[in-house]
This record gives sequence, structure tokens and C-alpha cells, in this order.
Amino acid sequence: MPLLGVPFSVKECIALKDMSFTAGLYSRKGTKAEQDSQVILNLRDAGAIPIGVTNIPEFLLWWDSYNKIYGRTNNPYDKSRISGGSSGGEAALIAAAGSVVGIGTDLGGSIRIPAYFCGIFGHKPTTDIVPITQVFPEVGHPDREKYLLLGPLCRYASDLRPMLKACAGKDIPNIDKELDLKQLKVFYMETDCDPLKTAVSPHITQAMHRVVEFLDSKTVNPSEKVFLPKMKSALWIWVCTLANVEAPYLAHELTERTGRVNGWSELSKWFVGRSKFRISTSVNVILYNLLNPNENR
Repeated sequence: MPLLGVPFSVKECIALKDMSFTAGLYSRKGTKAEQDSQVILNLRDAGAIPIGVTNIPEFLLWWDSYNKIYGRTNNPYDKSRISGGSSGGEAALIAAAGSVVGIGTDLGGSIRIPAYFCGIFGHKPTTDIVPITQVFPEVGHPDREKYLLLGPLCRYASDLRPMLKACAGKDIPNIDKELDLKQLKVFYMETDCDPLKTAVSPHITQAMHRVVEFLDSKTVNPSEKVFLPKMKSALWIWVCTLANVEAPYLAHELTERTGRVNGWSELSKWFVGRSKFRISTSVNVILYNLLNPNENR
């Protein structure tokens, strides 16, 4: 049992038996998980002890961990700032030393963003490494399993490998193999020069240069600075890719596939304080429908 006695926390959208399992949806308030997700079973088998579930944004749809059931999770270093999302509760708890390690999900940065915001470490693994079962919202289609993955969040980088191995519950090829950096070729990019985006902080650029310098000292191939023009459109490429996956509409999934949410109606209700959804959720419904208006889905 490699993690014998190690306490861990769990993102609330991952089923931990008898614990809250709402995905931040007000309509699911009071819902409890009936059984453990497979990743929880794997961690229990490794000797780890679950201590609770942590906050998330409504339906995992934003990078601010706020919902109408539990409210907002603040950044543990500055309560005027957010903890990120959608695994923001996990990152905040671990950064505050309330948990040693934890489990999150990541579709478009939901482990990596809060780990960065809270100054801890997170890893989105390769597809098919960690089992995706008893997670809500459901993946919806096998194609989405390429993007929605479960992975560890840790206070210390050295804990990522043993946590990933325990989460997987199986042998991971080459995970313990030492990487030969000598033949590595490093390419790096400082900015996409998009005037509509917040500029990269000088501290981030300096940190990246230190990483590049370190790798340069280990490899025989000099690093190369590049500029990829299409990186400006990276967000929209990702959004359109997900919208084109044959899976149920977001508007349908928000009702647990029993009806449809009208994004425009909910947006109107939000302005007068009557909507049961966040404004970001309503906007996401509208955006998904505009990107792919196929009524058969």
C-alpha cells in the first residue's frame, strides 16, 4: 500500500460514496453519491483515506469556483482573488494545507489553471491512464474521453508520480523510466501578441527563461524561440472542437437529459435575479447552440 494512511480530498463532481455529488447544480442540491468512482476505489486500494469533497463552479463551466449551493471558493493567499476552476476547491484546500493531495478533472485547464492560481502542482495525464467512471456531468460521448481526464493535484511536485500511479490502479508504461534529456529539442514561445488578451507577466516570462536555460544545460540541442500565429485562436479551436463532438447539447445536459435549458430566457432572468443558473452558464448554453445548431443532438 504505497499511500497507506495518506489523506486525500476529491473534486465534488467525482463520486465519493455518501458525499455531496451535485456538480454545483442547484437542481441537484442534496444529491449524494451512491458509490465510489473507480479512481476512489484505486486510491483506497493504495491505502489512501478520503476526507471529503471540494467546491466547483456550476456544472464545471467556469474558472471561478462559485455555485448557488456552496458559494465561492476564494484564493487562500488573497481572499479578494479567485482560486481558479473548475478544480478550484481542491487547489485552495491543498494550498491551505487542509489536504495533502487531491483528485480533479480537466477538460480545458480545470486542473492546471487552479493549480497555477494557488501555487501548487497539477497534472492532466494521457488519455486512458486514469479511469473515468461515476463522474458528473457524464462525458456524454466516447470522443470527449480524449479531452476530459482525471488527474492529481499536490502541494509538492514529488507527489505527482505516486499519486498518478495510485489513481491509475494499473501499470503505466515508462512512468518510472528516466528520461534522457540530451537529445531533447526545446521550442518556446513567449506570447501570441494578441492585443485583446492580458499580457504575459514579466515574472512568468522570466520563470520560463530559467526553465529553458536549465534544459539547455542538459541537452546538446540549443533551444529555439518560435512564434505560432494560430495560437491566437487556440481557445476558439478548442471550443469548436468540443462543439463538433457528437454528444448531447449542454442545454440538455443541464437538466440531466430530461429537458432543455433556454439560454436566452435564463440570461434574461439573471438580470432580474430570477435565474437558477450563473450568467456564465447561460452564456455557455447560448454559445454552444450557436456553434452547432443541429436539433437532432
